Amino acid sequence: MALDFVTRSQRYSQIVFMKIQGYVDSPNAAKYKSLCKKSGGLLRTMGLIQFLVFLKAKSEKMPQYGDLLKHLQQELKDLKAFVSANENNLIQELLKEKLPSYMKLTKTVLTLLQWHKRIAEILIKAEEVEGAE
Repeated sequence: MALDFVTRSQRYSQIVFMKIQGYVDSPNAAKYKSLCKKSGGLLRTMGLIQFLVFLKAKSEKMPQYGDLLKHLQQELKDLKAFVSANENNLIQELLKEKLPSYMKLTKTVLTLLQWHKRIAEILIKAEEVEGAE
């Protein structure tokens, strides 16, 4: 008898795997991998809104930050955890969320970032040189 259900962790890992698999051959793959490794800590330190603002601000000079922001937004949409009506106003729309919903979204993004870290370490073979950022 086969079970036809997928755990939350399996859904998260599948969604993140698809995003990173498409990024493996990118010229910014090593920098993206490095960003994935430290993003969970950044989110815990800054908070969700500040973390997303940080990614958006850095994306102007370093495309891997914008790519991670786009990946997270699409993953939230794929999970039906948060669907932003306007991609450019994700941060403003998150500001309107009530505290319980905001906390749940923070936990969801943190879990997604943990999967980004794990999968990036496995799929992206390139290593960024320390201090290159």
